[in-house]
Amino acid sequence: MRITNLLVLTAIIWSFAGFSYTNHAPLHKNHIQIAEKFIQTNFKSEDGEYNPQKFESFLKRLHKEKKHLASDAYETKLIEKLELELEGFKDAKKAALKELDEKKSGLLKGYNLYLIPKIKMAINLLKSNSPQEMIDGVLDEFIELYKMYYLPGAIRNIWHHDISPIRRVLGIFGYGYSPEKEVKVEANNLIVEEEYIEQINSCLKEDKTLDQILTEEELRELKGCDFDISRLNPVTNPLIDIVPSPEKVNKVIFPEESEKLTFRKMKYGSSGSPKLQASFERNGKKYKVKIKMGFEVHSEILASELAKSLGMHQDPIMPRRKVKLYLGKNSFEAFATKWKRKYRKDNRDMANYIDSKSSPDEKEQWVVLRDVSIESRYEGMERLEGYHPEGWDHFNRREHRSLVLWYGFINLFDTKAGNHKVLVDNIDKNPKVLYSMQDVGYSLHGGFNLSKPIDTAKGALRYGVNSFNKSMLHMKDDGGVHIWWADVMQDQKKFVGTTWSDVKWMARRIANLSRKDIENAVKKADYPQPVETMYILKLIHRRNEIVEAFKLKDEYPIIKIPNIDTYNEEGTIEDGEIIVDNFQGYTNNNASHIGVLGFILDGISSFLKTELIGEKLMARISSRIELGASDENALWDGKNTKNFNFNKIMNNFGISFNRSLSKNGQAVNYGPGENQTWVVRDVLSIKIGVGTGFLSKVMKDFPVSVGAGLKIWQRDFEYIHFANSWKDGFLKPFKIFKYFTRYKKEVPNLLKKGEVFKVSDAYGFSIGAGGSQIINGLTLNASIHYSWQKSNPVYFGRDSFGQLYVLQEKIRSRGISAGVNYGLSDFILFKAPILDLNISFNNYTYESEFFEFDLPVYELQGNKYADNRVNELAAFRELMKDGSDSLPAMARRRFSMVGKAKVKRLYSKFLFLFGSNMSSGESEVDVTLRNGVKRKFYRAFRESSLLGGVERINIISDLSHTSVISEDTTSVWVETDAEDLDRMTGMLEFAFYKRKLKKKKLLKFINRLNSKFSKTKEKPFFRDYVLPSKDEVPHYRKLHARMRIFVKGKKLAERLKTLRKKELLSYFRKFERRCLTQRRIGLCKENPYLERFLSIRKDILENQDNPKKLTTNFAKLLYFFKVQKYGLDLLRTVLGPKSIFVMGEIHGILPSFSTMQQQEAVAGRRFAGHSWGSYKYTPPIRKFLKENDFTPVSIHANSNSSLIDLLFGKPPEVKAPRPF
Repeated sequence: MRITNLLVLTAIIWSFAGFSYTNHAPLHKNHIQIAEKFIQTNFKSEDGEYNPQKFESFLKRLHKEKKHLASDAYETKLIEKLELELEGFKDAKKAALKELDEKKSGLLKGYNLYLIPKIKMAINLLKSNSPQEMIDGVLDEFIELYKMYYLPGAIRNIWHHDISPIRRVLGIFGYGYSPEKEVKVEANNLIVEEEYIEQINSCLKEDKTLDQILTEEELRELKGCDFDISRLNPVTNPLIDIVPSPEKVNKVIFPEESEKLTFRKMKYGSSGSPKLQASFERNGKKYKVKIKMGFEVHSEILASELAKSLGMHQDPIMPRRKVKLYLGKNSFEAFATKWKRKYRKDNRDMANYIDSKSSPDEKEQWVVLRDVSIESRYEGMERLEGYHPEGWDHFNRREHRSLVLWYGFINLFDTKAGNHKVLVDNIDKNPKVLYSMQDVGYSLHGGFNLSKPIDTAKGALRYGVNSFNKSMLHMKDDGGVHIWWADVMQDQKKFVGTTWSDVKWMARRIANLSRKDIENAVKKADYPQPVETMYILKLIHRRNEIVEAFKLKDEYPIIKIPNIDTYNEEGTIEDGEIIVDNFQGYTNNNASHIGVLGFILDGISSFLKTELIGEKLMARISSRIELGASDENALWDGKNTKNFNFNKIMNNFGISFNRSLSKNGQAVNYGPGENQTWVVRDVLSIKIGVGTGFLSKVMKDFPVSVGAGLKIWQRDFEYIHFANSWKDGFLKPFKIFKYFTRYKKEVPNLLKKGEVFKVSDAYGFSIGAGGSQIINGLTLNASIHYSWQKSNPVYFGRDSFGQLYVLQEKIRSRGISAGVNYGLSDFILFKAPILDLNISFNNYTYESEFFEFDLPVYELQGNKYADNRVNELAAFRELMKDGSDSLPAMARRRFSMVGKAKVKRLYSKFLFLFGSNMSSGESEVDVTLRNGVKRKFYRAFRESSLLGGVERINIISDLSHTSVISEDTTSVWVETDAEDLDRMTGMLEFAFYKRKLKKKKLLKFINRLNSKFSKTKEKPFFRDYVLPSKDEVPHYRKLHARMRIFVKGKKLAERLKTLRKKELLSYFRKFERRCLTQRRIGLCKENPYLERFLSIRKDILENQDNPKKLTTNFAKLLYFFKVQKYGLDLLRTVLGPKSIFVMGEIHGILPSFSTMQQQEAVAGRRFAGHSWGSYKYTPPIRKFLKENDFTPVSIHANSNSSLIDLLFGKPPEVKAPRPF
């Protein structure tokens, strides 16, 4: 037996060579106790001794967690492939199955190769009666990785991102630390090192050994001996290497410029900078890289290089001025469509990032991206999910506590949990856990420094190095420092436990940066030379400021630099600021976006309006032609038909002009003097209409107010152009006056790259009536309104390459609406009606044609197609003269479209806290594409929602939806391709929102979902999941259950035709009967629910060859099944189990005890159910929209995107549900 134990112990020691003891000292009562409590609860008995049974129980828990994780990972990938990337089921399932491969899935390898072996090792140590310190060390190492999978004490509340607005405001005041006022506990992971061991032993009067961890009491004794404990390093840890390791050049592979880089997919994960995934091959092996564009490109590289110098772990990134990206099977339009789905809504259009593109006729199309970064991975390094920087016992540890100074040094923003990643080096052999701060590009820009409000204001109005202040802290009178750093997007409580010695420890690491370190980091970021110079000077100044503030001159000498405030370089830098607006080849400018006066004008310019001819002038004109009315206030005296006041009819005539400026969030940098910093919008309007006077006079004696307007004719001219500065913008010539009468012949000569000239003719009329009455102190309002309008907008524009395009639209709309409201007037924050009822009916028709004129080359910069202008102008005039029947040789029709839509909506609110919305509609659209392919689609939808709580709080978006207690929504869509009825697909989506549930109620909530959406009782939809005990997580907040059902329309009529009434009666018997007794209602049918089904079935069978009616009736049928109430039993029974596919998730469960589900569309991991059924076809319109986009080229032009969405429906959102 002794020999066996010895062999076991020897095997353990041999297998885990390099094993370390515990990584922290015994806890003081004021230290964070989360990890200690976790160990006590899961591994120890009440007497504090390790319990073998608890270890075995926890090992079983790990296996269950792994099984649940594998299922979630599979379902998550399936959902994201089908819904976000709009892939076919075959490809989606192929990608999802990879998540189940335990040899390839990093998350599963984390269990198999690290977590489970660690617990087994602890069990073996326990069995062999090993010292408790060894088991402590194993559990500490176990937690280093397990914290990625599990987060005890997760903060969840009603606020957006779980941060209250008050906390965000308080965060802008920064952090102060003083050596004389320290009452907080020190870090509990500080060790004895050779350099200070004699001083420590002398003070403590005992013999400490190297690497021994000091307790809180010992640290206090050392401070009593005037020992500077900021000199003490923490134990070896995953976050910071105490001695920074050299760059692992040999372990990272970047594509060579000569190697072919192919587009794989757009990255939909976050909304910061545009990013995509590409791949290249080398020696028969395929490598994946991430390409990032936008303002983070250079700052991320600089911040990462500085972080590496301090011993932190960052992904390898390199800048590239240009990258040629082949699009594979994608056309340029398909590539652009995928981009717009995500980034256009975030005002990050692609115009600024594409230097050139291939001709539309090339077989494999390509784009050349400019000013990008390429991110690769270290070979052998497994990148897993995120950990929470404020979780577990991080703020007992020096390396985490001290980060506040590092964040301030580079002014880091967006320090959310999702940007903190867990890496595992050499996971297959000797795994080592590392922590990394990713996406550090939101740095090195402006920040909050309330001690210098002018500098803070300037920084907020600038971009890049000009906004990056040379100072980031100030010295306090008591010898302390105040660090002016704030991240208003995150909780600002995390550094309140940080001590002076923690911050001074980080100060030493920053002070250790040499001039060469900083220069090398800045040069690797590949900034323009003047920007590079100013970043070097400002970073050195900040480093020097830290040296002085923490009195470290004796250890780290001041690096001499010139006075930044007076530093000049001819033509580029003046008094320490970049004065040029852009640099050749770079996408973003580094000068001032707007000055203070510009900021003010940005806010008020949209209200500046010049009325060239208006009501006053019209009154004078009409008085000259007045027809004899005796009362100047009367429209008509009621007697003499000749006495008619023209002014009272024609009181809506005018000509007005407006110029407004706004900051351009998508400025395209073409070259010197061509930076589109400001959007200049000129609008010239001419209108002739009839006012409301007549009806007002007629109805003046009734308690009803009547308004009517006849828009006889209105023409708007809008010219969208750009300026380098607000001054240039306001002083630019008013070219709109030159071209508004000659635009059909001359507008191509006006337009430069990115500019738009819009002409819109409109006419119509509207009439409305309303009345109000006060009853018992409450107001009763009623109104009705009818409108009809026709408009013909035409957009003339040039894209970022200078390619001329013309978009012609014809829009007709008519609608009627009515409403009744009884209750209090609107509060400041929300509506509070006792009764609110509104109904509307709207019809639309839409026609459009999009033409574009070929260019010899498609390049962002240069003017190689100047000779093309003469031919282009001739072709344009020919198009304007002859129309689209005979296109000029240079012109191409990208698409033409004819569509119709009608919508009905009903909104109601009752007793302040209950509300419902119902809407239904249908549309049809004919589309002809560039290649002559014609497609015709039909769509029908029905939606409803039932809400409990106040609908919204309107101050800021972060408060939106916080007052909603629960909400259930039902959405049904049917999409039909007229040429292929077999691919008709119905989609049902059910969303159930609960603001807060205890665990017991959560389990009931899950069971209710299972009762509705499971395949069988034996296989519940949500099963085999693992939840913490109610003591660990007492409440779950912001729960969004989202269920999706896809129903095949193929052979729908055949399936319905085979059903007999006797069979149907047995199906429907257990469902609702709307008649209580036949005696009470003589006309009541035996089962009205069944009768309604038979009526819909009849309509489907009679119109099975009519795609429009078939689509509408199919939507009625799917909505009729009331799946949200009765579940899938009836639908599955009637239509057959092979006709449906079910998938779904509950957002909000995992964030209550994990960081693995991110608050993004690409969630990382979802608490997902087990999908089941048959999914054969991607819905036809979704498939079509995957590669075709019909929004205008310019993000600055007002478009009818809402009408396009009504015709086609919106593709699934690429954002997480709100509130998060």
